[in-house]
Amino acid sequence: MIVGNADLHGMNVSLLHRDGVVSLAPCYDVMSTTAWSDDVSTGLGLLVGGANDVNEVTMADVVDEAVGWGLRMHAVESTIDGLLDRMPEALDEAANIELPQPGSFPEQLLQHIEGRLQRAR
Repeated sequence: MIVGNADLHGMNVSLLHRDGVVSLAPCYDVMSTTAWSDDVSTGLGLLVGGANDVNEVTMADVVDEAVGWGLRMHAVESTIDGLLDRMPEALDEAANIELPQPGSFPEQLLQHIEGRLQRAR
């Protein structure tokens, strides 16, 4: 929701295989489809708390969805708060990572995601 990925792949997950241990990847399929064009669909592949548009999903929708899956509300809210708190630093790190092409992390993309983060809080 924060990044703005509405590529209809809501069931995608990625697994890490390290030294015989399998775990969920901390990040997967996080391209911001909403940053590139107004012509890109904002529809989601799965409902999130009853919402089916990435621009309409609220944090309350995310909490409701997780609780509906059997997770405890307090744990979900705590996890979301922690992620939201860490996102500004993570965005800053991503913007300053040394990529093959100088300037290949567009300022427009950074501003787009930062705006979505501010609206989510």
